[in-house]
Amino acid sequence: MNLIDLLLGEHAVLRTTLDHYEKALPSWTLSQMKEAGRLLESLLMTHGILEDELLFDILPVQQEGVRTTLQAMREEHQQQRRLLEGLRGEVTIVGARRALRELCEQVEEHFSIEERVLFGVAAETLGEDRLGALAREWTRRRGLCCAAKARV
Repeated sequence: MNLIDLLLGEHAVLRTTLDHYEKALPSWTLSQMKEAGRLLESLLMTHGILEDELLFDILPVQQEGVRTTLQAMREEHQQQRRLLEGLRGEVTIVGARRALRELCEQVEEHFSIEERVLFGVAAETLGEDRLGALAREWTRRRGLCCAAKARV
């Protein structure tokens, strides 16, 4: 297992969550939308920070396309943060619903670009050994290394 496998797993879980949210949005109260925003903020921001630090920050940026894509991905992480922060403030039910829909759409497109472009670049340039070491660091940061050892 390598870092790309772990990030793809997180993408799958987040996509399932976002799909559920999109279907439930029409019937949710403002309070439910704000709570959903708090959960998404925790999930997406943690994912984004680990992705930036463990993968994006070490990818070679000599190629213009890679550099431009990385910059766009980081900017999108910030846009997602701003949308989520907006849900914590004074917002109407219509505004909250709009923000969550926009977030769901943006995250799906964001993941698609990462998977089509950056994960391939990472696999090609970093290699399996490095991606394996990064997976171990991801596991450590997620607190999973200690939990696995405790069960043995």
